[in-house]
Amino acid sequence: MRIGELAARTGVSVRALRYYEEQDLLTAERTTSGRRRYPDSAVGRVELIQELYQAGLSSRTIVELLPCVTGDRATPALVTRLTAERARIDRTITDLLRTRTRLDEVITGATGNMLTGVPCRDEPPRRHSARALIVTPDHRILLCRHLLPDPPGQVVWAAPGGGLEPGEMPLTALRRELAEEVGLTVETDPPYVWRQEFATTANDYFLIRTDKFRPHGALSDTELAAENITELRWWPLRDIATYRGPDLFSPRDLATPLSELLRKGAPPTPTVLGM
Repeated sequence: MRIGELAARTGVSVRALRYYEEQDLLTAERTTSGRRRYPDSAVGRVELIQELYQAGLSSRTIVELLPCVTGDRATPALVTRLTAERARIDRTITDLLRTRTRLDEVITGATGNMLTGVPCRDEPPRRHSARALIVTPDHRILLCRHLLPDPPGQVVWAAPGGGLEPGEMPLTALRRELAEEVGLTVETDPPYVWRQEFATTANDYFLIRTDKFRPHGALSDTELAAENITELRWWPLRDIATYRGPDLFSPRDLATPLSELLRKGAPPTPTVLGM
């Protein structure tokens, strides 16, 4: 069939069909005069492309998914990838709901200020960070040694990660921080497992399972030291559980929630932790 007929049968514009070809989503044979000719199977393919677009998938992701479909039958690989994409969308919704809640708080404060003159905020804003629980199959976790200036000499072992830039999403910040601090590239969206809140700090934790590697990120030792990071170490979970030295962990009782997380897997909603 010609491109006009395909457009009519699928309800997709000719311009959109040409765009699909440019993105390698759709292919057509060419007649001797250069006209496009599509097989009947192109109708189902265009309808599938439309469904995937409506689900929020990018052109690049759809290109990767389409080979998983043979004729009109989905394969296990397709279902697995679509399930992963659905989980990604769920995490995005969670982030957006958190942002909306925060905006509601700001609106409430601003409205109260206009009506009563009460300051919009009675407490300093929280520093929002994204951190990674990077765990090996033999239950070693990668932690950063932070040498705190106040109190002087205090050491805290914490998961790699850092603060969000204005308008930045947690996973975007996490990928940036991991590349800088430990040299780990995160291709997929890891599960969001913990929410830690105390004082003026809020940390979102994501679970990343990987083989042990030598941590070395884009930041130099001098640059890491400027952020109070003096060492990167793989800690066996049992050593954290039995540690009785002067150093602290964040969260303080790290071994307990981490043991539960590794035993039960990622929770359906993030577990809320304190200091």
